[in-house]
Amino acid sequence: MSIETSHASVDENNNVYLIDGGEKKLVGQYPNVSPEEALAYFQRKYDDLEAQVRILEQRLKASNATPAAVEENLVAVEKELVEPKFVGDIENLRSRISQLKPALEKLREEHKKKTEEAIAKALVEKEKIASKAEQIANRDPSKTIWKNASKEMQDLFEKWQALQKSGPRVPKAQADPIWKRFSKSRAKFEAEKRAFFAELDKRVKEAKKVKSDIVQQAESLSSKGAQAADEFKKLQEQWKKLARIGKGEEALWERFKAAGDAIFRAKKGRGCQTSRARDGKLRQEA
Repeated sequence: MSIETSHASVDENNNVYLIDGGEKKLVGQYPNVSPEEALAYFQRKYDDLEAQVRILEQRLKASNATPAAVEENLVAVEKELVEPKFVGDIENLRSRISQLKPALEKLREEHKKKTEEAIAKALVEKEKIASKAEQIANRDPSKTIWKNASKEMQDLFEKWQALQKSGPRVPKAQADPIWKRFSKSRAKFEAEKRAFFAELDKRVKEAKKVKSDIVQQAESLSSKGAQAADEFKKLQEQWKKLARIGKGEEALWERFKAAGDAIFRAKKGRGCQTSRARDGKLRQEA
């Protein structure tokens, strides 16, 4: 028993043929079933392929389709049409595939334009990051608030990383010169920060030693009483010119202040004694 449709035929051995432009092409055999079942099996293969074409049509209408992925699927479907293993309206599929090619080309152009625009935008952002980093790195170290500046530089680095991760793939030839500027600025900034704090640490250590010496001198002066007031004031002027030393500053200051208080109490007491002596002399003369 054999059967025939407009697009297929099945012979008595269940060989299934595709009718393509009036020519019969063997697509396969399905033995030990009815001719209708054999035909239905190869028609389902056509339905699967037609579904792939329909999906391609839908993807090409979508604005977020990727040309490379669409082209890969399109090539795979075309390959199925060269050596068909199905039965159905193959001309319909060929026609629809043919119509998809101009749409794919249009998608390529649109994708290329969007990519170029995204790259241009990313380059502008990277340029801003590099310029800001250069601005931070070129500040006067003595006037830089390092905590704030460090946060600024870290924020710029994180912004660069975010662009690398979620932004478009910028050509190396365009991105590298900007990255080198940014990297150079970060390196300069870190070097100057280390140098600043190394110098600060050195000054603090020196100031701590000098302040300790000043305290010892002040404490030795306190035993001299009021006559040491002028010398203590000179020590006080030296103290003001020195950098703060952080931990230990308050304890040294309290010792220095205690020595000064003792000196000026003695001076005040001497002043009172002189005043009382003067008053006594006046009473005697009276």
